[in-house]
Amino acid sequence: MASLQDIKGVVSAKGGLARPNLFKVIIPSRGQGTSADFSILCTNVTLPGRQLQTYDKNIGTKFEKVAYGTVTDDVSMSFLVMNDYGIKKFFDKWQRSAWDNQTYQIGYKEDYVEDIVIQQLKRANNTPLSSPSFVQSGLFFQTNSSRTFTPETPEQVIYTCKLINAFPVSMNSIQLTNELDGIIEFSVQFSYSKWTSDDDAVSSGPTIFDPTNLIDNVRVFES
Repeated sequence: MASLQDIKGVVSAKGGLARPNLFKVIIPSRGQGTSADFSILCTNVTLPGRQLQTYDKNIGTKFEKVAYGTVTDDVSMSFLVMNDYGIKKFFDKWQRSAWDNQTYQIGYKEDYVEDIVIQQLKRANNTPLSSPSFVQSGLFFQTNSSRTFTPETPEQVIYTCKLINAFPVSMNSIQLTNELDGIIEFSVQFSYSKWTSDDDAVSSGPTIFDPTNLIDNVRVFES
């Protein structure tokens, strides 16, 4: 069993524990506002997972699972809603570019997909988020009680995930109540073709069949 000193040594050598409230999302503004607003107003986001699809293959006298593809889940994000309802209107308009609820016209996929970046961050100097010196300085802004950003404490990117060809497939309804101190949040689910991370190797070309890039694969095999 590992001792406390062993655990502290590993934590120190790895730069500390990753904190779930240190993150950044980069969503293209699509000509509306600035992309920085989305990161400020985003209260939570899910890093995507990946599940291998397998089939049982008979190898000799036994069966073994062999991978043949992957399955990914939609990524969910939640946002604070301001009095201008700008963030809600942004996603409303984005969805209308895929399917117009007035004319019932369906858009071309290339016109309504974007690449979205999700970054896990860490404090450059490992300063606690609730440090009193920063709160008293007044040089901070706060989207909620758990995420405070200050110019004195720059953040470093430790992990990057990119959603390729993403678009908002669903938006949750907003419930209005008579609570005096309530705030409005709403969630958006994004579908995407695939996701990559900063650890993925850069390929020189499609050496295997990629079902998400059918046309390019056909061109490669024909040439």
